Amino acid sequence: MISLCARLSAATAVLIFSVSCKKAVSIASEYPTEVTAFASEGGEGLPYFVGQDLRPAWNVQTGPAPRSLSSFHLTDQNSKNFTSHKLQGKVTIVSFFFTKCPGICPVTTARLRPVQKKFLQENRIEMLSFSITPEIDTPEQLTKFAKVHHINDRRWHLLTGDKTSIYRLARESFNADTFSPKANAHKKITASDFLHSENVYLLDGELKVRGIYTGRDTAAIQNLIRDAESLLQ
Repeated sequence: MISLCARLSAATAVLIFSVSCKKAVSIASEYPTEVTAFASEGGEGLPYFVGQDLRPAWNVQTGPAPRSLSSFHLTDQNSKNFTSHKLQGKVTIVSFFFTKCPGICPVTTARLRPVQKKFLQENRIEMLSFSITPEIDTPEQLTKFAKVHHINDRRWHLLTGDKTSIYRLARESFNADTFSPKANAHKKITASDFLHSENVYLLDGELKVRGIYTGRDTAAIQNLIRDAESLLQ
């Protein structure tokens, strides 16, 4: 049985999951329960992620349903309609960004370019980056960003559209703007409260979440590549 290994990013305390880890790690007690509760559990292959805290689970026959990508209808950098239906049966890599972001986004984009290079000829892989400032990130603006950052529209789609729909997708599918859901339990969160995440998410052919990775971490992105290959198999 392969156990789960969790590494915490010092900057964001985001968990990186890898099926190659042979031992569960002991995580310091100062981290929230939703981070540490699963550390001693494990299973074969990539886990699914369930619940509001996106905890990994290998047996999903009972209990909460795995988290999955919500349906959407958006527009890509080429002003073409792009919907979630195009992703069925494919392995999908998801991130969130905005073109005016001065810090995390350029770094994460650079880290993801080796993923694009690795899978450029693999039509069963799609890479999606959802803009969290769609009112600024028009298709024309996304095209400029793609050119500067060497993004190939054959494999990597920059998506814009209705802000409310994008924010709802980010929260319902990935908790992409929060580390601890419990901390925000009593706050009414509005669209303007969106807190940008550096996470990158791996989805299987049924659009279920199978991996979460820190976008700034080169080693984590290598794990993402390996895990995507395992899903293709």
